[in-house]
This record gives sequence, C-alpha cells and structure tokens, in this order.
Amino acid sequence: MIHIIFTGGTISMTRDERAGGNVPTHGGAALVAFAPGLERVSPLRIDDWGRLPACHMGPAKLWELRNHVAQVLAGAHGGVPDGIVITHGTDTIEETAYLLARTLPAGVPIVITGAMRTSSDEGWDGPRNLTDAVRVAADPESRGRGTM
Repeated sequence: MIHIIFTGGTISMTRDERAGGNVPTHGGAALVAFAPGLERVSPLRIDDWGRLPACHMGPAKLWELRNHVAQVLAGAHGGVPDGIVITHGTDTIEETAYLLARTLPAGVPIVITGAMRTSSDEGWDGPRNLTDAVRVAADPESRGRGTM
C-alpha cells in the first residue's frame, strides 16, 4: 500500500480569476481521479495534509510535515506503508526532500513529486507525475533508497 500525502502546490492548483492567479483547489481524491489506472499500480491511502502553495512551506511547516511523515512511517495512520508519495509545490520541494532525507530512516521509499503546470493549463503534468511517483514508491528496488 502506498500512502499519498497531499500538501498542495501547483499540482493541486487551478486558475482563479477572482483571486488573480492560481490557487490550490484539488484534494487527494480529485488528484487520484485525474490519474486513471493509478489504483492498478498499488492500493492507495489518501492523506489530505494540506493545500498550501509551496511558498507557504517555511521551516515550521516543513518540520510539521516531517513529523507527520515520521508518524506515517511508524504506522500511526493505519499500518506501515510500502512507500510514501508526497505531492508538493516546486518552490520548496528540494528543501523538503533534504529535510526528510537527513532526518528519517531510508527503509521505506519516500517519493516527492510536483507539477509545473496547473490543471487549468494545457499539458497539465500533474496526473502523469503522480502516477510515476507511485510507480517508483511501489517498486521493490526503491526500498532502502530513502527520499527520492
């Protein structure tokens, strides 16, 4: 089973003319529904942790997410998963990856993914990126590699 933690970012955004830009609107269930066949890769557990733009993922939020991932790894959310996927905004994706890689054990694969285009844009890359991330997290060869 792959535990998917949805945090927001461009992968979850749509254009909102009233807001004057892109806003995180899609939760986990919606993003999974946009990726047909994803459930054939692995059973999934959806975790709507947040809907934040990446620029809102400062140090306090990064540690909050890190502690949440540690709880998931400990089985506190329905058993220890085979892998974890985190959808994330690209502005701070590398800071999150670094924090997780340096502070969590490497046994269960943790795969972080995002998107460069919103669901309002032509060629939205979110569904494909999510599917690819789940495939990597579910692959037995990813075990022991830590955060990717």
